[in-house]
Amino acid sequence: MAGALSIAGRSDEALAHFRKAVALRPDDPYHRNLLGIELARRGELDEARRELEAAVRLAPQEPVYRNNLERLGALAR
Repeated sequence: MAGALSIAGRSDEALAHFRKAVALRPDDPYHRNLLGIELARRGELDEARRELEAAVRLAPQEPVYRNNLERLGALAR
């Protein structure tokens, strides 16, 4: 649902859904990654970094999460 909202340009609604998913399952790196991506799309880079770092910390073996964090670092430069 949140992903479809994001694609449809309904970022505020998508963000609310991503935040709810993280609140319900704070140890789920998948949802933290998605929240981080949405925050980055909105230009909220500090908060995006915190969420992407959390995803990497929770699943260090997942290269997608590390790649997203690295991309965010490139955006911030």
